[in-house]
Amino acid sequence: LTKAEELSLNAAIKRGDEKAIRQLTRKGQGKLLEERVPYQANGIYEVSPEAIQTNPLHQPRAGLDEANIKRIVETYDPNRFLPVEVREVAPGVFELIHGHHRLVAAKRLGLTRVPVRVLNVSSQEAIRLAEEANLAGKTLAPTEIAALLDRRLRLGEQPTAIVQAFPGAGLRAGQVEDYARITNLPRIV
Repeated sequence: LTKAEELSLNAAIKRGDEKAIRQLTRKGQGKLLEERVPYQANGIYEVSPEAIQTNPLHQPRAGLDEANIKRIVETYDPNRFLPVEVREVAPGVFELIHGHHRLVAAKRLGLTRVPVRVLNVSSQEAIRLAEEANLAGKTLAPTEIAALLDRRLRLGEQPTAIVQAFPGAGLRAGQVEDYARITNLPRIV
């Protein structure tokens, strides 16, 4: 891709514009993923951390936990480093779905390759997977859970459907609306 095409692609990824992404990624489409990216085993590939872009829509947290990143860096073992989950948005260009802390740690460690699991999902499905992983892992603050649930309610989902979509979160339908109300509370200065 030319520099202008790359900038356009990055903008399309940030907006989740699937049509623009497809139009901008026609180059190299004939090659299989295995022909373009080193393959480890068991569906795990190795890619440069620089080839992985983050998307704020896939990160339900307000920010990353610096202590968690530090722990990952300090306990790094190349044989036990869990793969991050990505989706390929262009040949050789990946969008991070889950594993933000591990990706930051990999960059701080100066790794030239990180293990990734490439998922064949849409932008909307990627958002749902990121939300599910964070809710199931119980790593979100109550205000972050509230914002996530409020957004889903505003998109028209029913509380019972939200509960069913996130079975690992341990939520009940009544809790969904209660959490979402947190986003409407006045801020104390």
